[in-house]
Amino acid sequence: SPFDYDRQVELILEEALPDPTKDPEAFARESHTRVLTHLLENRGRALVLCTSWRYLHELVDRIRPDLEYEGIELLVQGELPNPELLRRKREISMSVLIGTDSMWEGIDVPGDALTMLIITRLPFAQPGHPLAEARIRRIEAEGGSGFRDLSLPEAILKFRQGFGRLVRTSRDRGKVVVLDPRARTKKYGRDFLTALPDGVLREDS
Repeated sequence: SPFDYDRQVELILEEALPDPTKDPEAFARESHTRVLTHLLENRGRALVLCTSWRYLHELVDRIRPDLEYEGIELLVQGELPNPELLRRKREISMSVLIGTDSMWEGIDVPGDALTMLIITRLPFAQPGHPLAEARIRRIEAEGGSGFRDLSLPEAILKFRQGFGRLVRTSRDRGKVVVLDPRARTKKYGRDFLTALPDGVLREDS
C-alpha cells in the first residue's frame, strides 16, 4: 500500500452497543446517539455509511436538528444527485455526507473535508433479496455454506471498500469508527478486521 496506515488512520471499535440482529431498535437508538456525538466532536467533516435506507432516514431525522444548530451541513443520498452531493462535500468542510449502497465505493473526498468515516453496521446483504437467496440455495445444495462462501466474503469486500473512502492521498488522516458490536463479539468479526490493510491500529472506544 502507498499509505502509512499506522500514522494516517485510527480505528475505533465502539463498545457496549446492542447486537443489531437481536435488538435492532435498541441498536438504532444507541447508534444514532453515538453517531451524533462523533459528528459534533469532529465538527462534521465526515462520511457515514449505512446498510439500509430505513436506518439512513431514521438517522437523518435524529441528527439533522443538532447538526443544523451547530452550522454543520447534512448531505443525504437521495436528496440530491450523487455528483452534486460529492461536489458540495468537497467544497464544504463542515459537512456530513450520509449514504448507503453506492456510497461504500467510488467516493473520493481527499483533504480536510473528510477526516472521519463512520461504519454503522457490517455490510451484510439485506435478507430477502431474491438473487442473493437463489445463490445461497445453490451453494448449499452443492454442500457449501451460504454464509461462509457468499455472504461473509461479499460483506468483507464491501467493508474494505468502505474503509478505503477515508484515505485517498498520502496526506489524508482521520478516524474510522465501527459501531457494529459484532466486529468484536463474533468470531467472524475478526475476519473483517484482519482484512483491513496492514498497519491499521485498533482502539476500543
